[in-house]
Amino acid sequence: MDFFACVRLLQQNSYTRGWVASLSSSIERNVQTKGDAMDGPERLITELVLNASLAIGAIVLILAVRSLSRRHPGDVRAIWYIFSLAHVISLILFLWGFTNGAFENGFFVGPVGSLLERFLDETENIEFNLLLMSVVVTIIVLPQLLSYILSAVSGCASKLWLIGAVMRFLVWGLIKFFAISGGVWTTLAISDYCFEIHLGRKGMGIPYAFDSLAFSFSILIIYRSTERVATFVVQRCPESLKQTAQRIHIWASRANVKVNKAE
Repeated sequence: MDFFACVRLLQQNSYTRGWVASLSSSIERNVQTKGDAMDGPERLITELVLNASLAIGAIVLILAVRSLSRRHPGDVRAIWYIFSLAHVISLILFLWGFTNGAFENGFFVGPVGSLLERFLDETENIEFNLLLMSVVVTIIVLPQLLSYILSAVSGCASKLWLIGAVMRFLVWGLIKFFAISGGVWTTLAISDYCFEIHLGRKGMGIPYAFDSLAFSFSILIIYRSTERVATFVVQRCPESLKQTAQRIHIWASRANVKVNKAE
């Protein structure tokens, strides 16, 4: 028997009804006071975190765009286009849902709401996107490595192909994910401030949109910087190491050379 069942039992007795009612009201006031006291600091901490996230995201975004616009203006246009496309599509979908009664009290309702909720979940599901890209990269790269090693035993190996394309696919997949996320979060911010449709994410739209775009441009900066570093390392690599790698490949592809000479 829980506390409230005991209270109801005592309330049935005429002698204890009065002081039980007084005790219950006192407990209710104390719980309400504590709840309000806890709600204030929690709300303050949440607002501070969101404001700090917005400030950091905005600063990183501005610096990243300025840095990339000097050397890679086409990349900047590509990210902004992906962001704009995601924002416009999600805005149209949300307006369609709004006109078809997909929202109630700031949340999804009905079959149309379920469809929009699934769309929103997919744009936020970074785990699935990372898993999908990892599977694609593994399927393309790992068989090539195994084939090279096995073929090298008989001298039939050839140079690996599509490695650069696979790396670009992986990097741009992450860039695209965060750019799309930024566009959708911008739509959520508009729906929150204009229509009070927050979907349990009240006040998170603008900070999360800036953070997503900051991630997108930052990943691109790291990728382009890595390209320059790789080029520098290859240029500065000792000739002895280059010759060793070349001799290994010549040995691994020795049968191919004989066939080419015979032809």
